[in-house]
Amino acid sequence: MLQASAGNRPLPIPPTFPVAWDDPGDVELLWGYSPAYYPKPLLPLEFAVGALPPLVAGNRVLARYGVPVETQTRLINGYPYSANRWLGAPPMTGERGAGEWGERETIALIRQLRQRWEEEWLPEIKSHLTAWQAVDFSGAPWPALLTQLDESMARVDRLQELHIEVGLIFFIAIQHFESWLQNIFVSATGEKVDAYTLLAGFESTGAQSSQTLWQLSRSALMQPEVYWVLRECPPAQALTALQDSDEGQEFFAELQSYLQAYGYQGDKNYLSHPTWQEEPTPVLHILRGYLAQSTRNLADDLHATATRREAALATVRVRLAALPNVDCEHFEFLLKCAQEATWLREEHPHWLDLRIYATIRHNLVAVGQRFVQAGLLAAPADIFYLTLDEVRATLRHSTARQELVVQRRALYQQYAAYTPPTLLGSIPAQPMPNHPLLAAMAQNSAELPVTGPTPRANGPTAPALPAAPGQTLRGHAASAGCVRGRARLLASPAEAGRLHVGDILVTVNTTPSWTSLYANIAGLVTDAGGILSHAAVVAREFGIPAVVGTRAATTLIKEGQLIEVNGSEGVVKLMESR
Repeated sequence: MLQASAGNRPLPIPPTFPVAWDDPGDVELLWGYSPAYYPKPLLPLEFAVGALPPLVAGNRVLARYGVPVETQTRLINGYPYSANRWLGAPPMTGERGAGEWGERETIALIRQLRQRWEEEWLPEIKSHLTAWQAVDFSGAPWPALLTQLDESMARVDRLQELHIEVGLIFFIAIQHFESWLQNIFVSATGEKVDAYTLLAGFESTGAQSSQTLWQLSRSALMQPEVYWVLRECPPAQALTALQDSDEGQEFFAELQSYLQAYGYQGDKNYLSHPTWQEEPTPVLHILRGYLAQSTRNLADDLHATATRREAALATVRVRLAALPNVDCEHFEFLLKCAQEATWLREEHPHWLDLRIYATIRHNLVAVGQRFVQAGLLAAPADIFYLTLDEVRATLRHSTARQELVVQRRALYQQYAAYTPPTLLGSIPAQPMPNHPLLAAMAQNSAELPVTGPTPRANGPTAPALPAAPGQTLRGHAASAGCVRGRARLLASPAEAGRLHVGDILVTVNTTPSWTSLYANIAGLVTDAGGILSHAAVVAREFGIPAVVGTRAATTLIKEGQLIEVNGSEGVVKLMESR
């Protein structure tokens, strides 16, 4: 993102996306919107409880680590836009940057990462979850609900501060290891080494969830009645059908146990959407895909990732030992830190994203139910159309909100038809200075330019599909290998029913709730994300060729089109017109 400064060039506001700035000074900043996480409009309460707290808490974390950047965010026509301000004097060329961040500070920060997670951070997370679960949102008096709501927001704030700090540290650990290793090999041999293969194959909760569901599918394969229900019954009828036989009832109980353990998963960016525990249809679709792979052993496939890691690591150790003046002991230290960081990169969202937001959703829906009982709302989920202040005011004054919700629903249907411009405000005369910590975090979302048409900065565009087969898209080489298959364009895991085994998943971005789908795909292409995005890291764990950060895959690739994904080169080839 860029900073405001003298000489900024205002961007035109598209006539199809009206903007009224609450603060006249906002127009001087460059506001960016990315569909990677929020492709559809956010409801007011989703923004206040889900999207806003990480940015507010992130400002405190960055300030604590000496990064003079402040992020502001606005909900404009239902879409979150963010802008950054550089608060200090820009660093001079050759300086280490604000906060004097260097090797010593990095080493002090990244050591004993897993130990800190298990002994410090995770116990605190669990304590907040335990406190939330002790609250009776369905039966407490209304004054107590207001108090609990405020306490919940304080917990959200603290947990998001922890979330940003943990993420900052593990991104630094991985980036520092990769940079150190590449410097060694490039300076000595002129060639790079695949550092990320050395970090894969450490089982996180996401992999455990997939393997547990996979074992359920193996059980279903051995039970003809269960197999028939899962393969032939529409998901809406499958759960009822399972309970019509002894065999089905036993499997149903196993499925319920799975949902009890992992049903907190869902689209955490949209709190108004149900979790798997509330609506298990995505799980049934994923199971159906697993059943189509009757001879596969997923555990062996995931174990193969660890085997490849150890083989590659043995080679790197031999090569390092043969080089002069290489501190192999330091390599082992950085390797351990980066391996722990990569594991934590996929472990932390199951606690600091999915579990937290599933709990918050449950509590807000319980408050919404109280409003319904009092005649203030028509449905519990309507609470998400209210702002946080409106929820508080409703608890204080028992204000009826049905008409407001009707108006907001119509407004948000209008917003959903908009094509949000990528940028609003003003193009700065000078880019915002970089900082080592910001550079490390950028590996999650960094995108590459693409060849061919791309969306304009302001206003929608509809680039045509390349006329001739053989045209390519470029992105990050996220996971090695080359595969051909039919493109399946999905917007969320809820669309898993359209996915066939062997398809190539093409989507804007993936989050932890997508992980179980990876066992059903042959390859992956995303618009957004960097080399340490969720999509990239999980693709390496599953050994699936992947290209991420293409920026335009979902626009240029058509449903069902035959494509080739070369995850070693970062190239997607369009094999035919569609």
